[in-house]
Amino acid sequence: MVPKHLVEFLDQVATTPHGRNGSLKVHLFRTYEILCTEKAEEAVCLAGLFHSIYGTTHYKVKSVSNREVIRSLIGERAERLVWLFCQWDRRQTIPSASAQEMADLVILESANRRTQ
Repeated sequence: MVPKHLVEFLDQVATTPHGRNGSLKVHLFRTYEILCTEKAEEAVCLAGLFHSIYGTTHYKVKSVSNREVIRSLIGERAERLVWLFCQWDRRQTIPSASAQEMADLVILESANRRTQ
């Protein structure tokens, strides 16, 4: 279950349309649910809940730009995954990402694709 304070935050910032399935918020929640169901680490699940909040190479809407706000909500590791995910061109690795971070990003992308 998504913590109440995160639901309230996303209610405010993730209201834009996203794909054919509704709002960004719906997409983020579905991604989070997939990751939790698959027993991903908590930081990966939380990153899934916010994975495109800064906009991505494909989804250009930037719902939030202040990384400190997101870091305070979901923690440093999860926020870093979100930030990396939002910058990631899926055709290549991210030079500044560790091998573990790239593995986590692949898990996030898999869940992301299944919700679209």
